[in-house]
Amino acid sequence: MNRTSLGIFLGCCFCGLWCSTGVAAEPAAPRAAGPHALASGPAVGEKLPGPFDSTQLTGPDAGSDVCLYCRFGESPMLALFVRSSSPEIVRLLREIDRLNPPQAKEFGRFAVFLSDQTGELRYRRQITKIANQHDFTRIILTTMPAKGPNHYAIAADADLTILLASETTVRAKWVFRREEITPEAISALLADLPKRLPRK
Repeated sequence: MNRTSLGIFLGCCFCGLWCSTGVAAEPAAPRAAGPHALASGPAVGEKLPGPFDSTQLTGPDAGSDVCLYCRFGESPMLALFVRSSSPEIVRLLREIDRLNPPQAKEFGRFAVFLSDQTGELRYRRQITKIANQHDFTRIILTTMPAKGPNHYAIAADADLTILLASETTVRAKWVFRREEITPEAISALLADLPKRLPRK
């Protein structure tokens, strides 16, 4: 047996011994972003970068610049940063509005539409129309310039960035490019989301 053959033989023996011990590989951590792990927003485990104002389009403070980070404080909150109003985005907003987790006393939820048209009345009416058509009662829709909040690092090519936070710490995150927002992806997200909600 030459050296090459011996090396292969010993390698196979070692692999067989390792596998026979019953030691399993450490399970992969749950994916908290889109299929290609696009970096957008603070990472899971990090603190939210801080307060920011956006123009509220629905609810009693519609038309005012508000800080929803400040409003919800330490409570569990779901913050969505979106760049389009596709049917799948609307479906996601509708289902999040309906969420009423029994394990959370107070659960804040809001969607920030990012656009350079944020100052245009026509654009604002388009977003408000979504809430009116679907009778949103819990989720708050707001808007701000396309860059997003300072220090949040919302990626320009991320059409949807979702941060689930409690005690101002990111507990889970999902990020999608526009082409990744499919009916299947949204269904998977909606199935995963309730499992991630803080139990408080």
